[in-house]
Amino acid sequence: MKLLAQILFFTLFSATVPANADIIVLHDGVSYSGRFTPPANGKLSFTDGQEIGYQFPVSDVQSLVFSITADHVTLHNGRTYSGQLNGEDVIPFEGGGGIDYQFPLRDVSSLILNGSQGSPAARHIPTLVIPEGTNVVVLTSNSIQAGSGSSGQLYPATIQRDVIGSSGRVASPRAPMPS
Repeated sequence: MKLLAQILFFTLFSATVPANADIIVLHDGVSYSGRFTPPANGKLSFTDGQEIGYQFPVSDVQSLVFSITADHVTLHNGRTYSGQLNGEDVIPFEGGGGIDYQFPLRDVSSLILNGSQGSPAARHIPTLVIPEGTNVVVLTSNSIQAGSGSSGQLYPATIQRDVIGSSGRVASPRAPMPS
């Protein structure tokens, strides 16, 4: 149920922040909206669990989730990768009011990229409401630990069925099927 609440939180929260705002969430639950400062080459270096290396253009990345067992990258096309983010000890982030932060990677729970690399006018995020009690079917590759020690833990998951909003439109689409 916590996973459902976190997915709904990110879906709804990302729909209400300005179109160019990225969101960083710390392990203690504190979140900031602003702009992620990508590496100079505009790519994130990532090695998956099979030791295959990737160079993801930041513009292709939707989110990064950091857990004790692995880091997880989700791309805008719905593909997810588990492994290790390479070469990053801090996440540079410009918060509201132009405050520059350098968050140690060990303190970061997740980073949601909402298109801060493009112009704000180029991307409009419509506001959609998911009614209370809506079932959201997800698939996760990690086991979910219940109990007080897991409070606030994030788990990567993919949405398995379209989530319909109160307007009857798809509020959160299902993940594409692997090819």
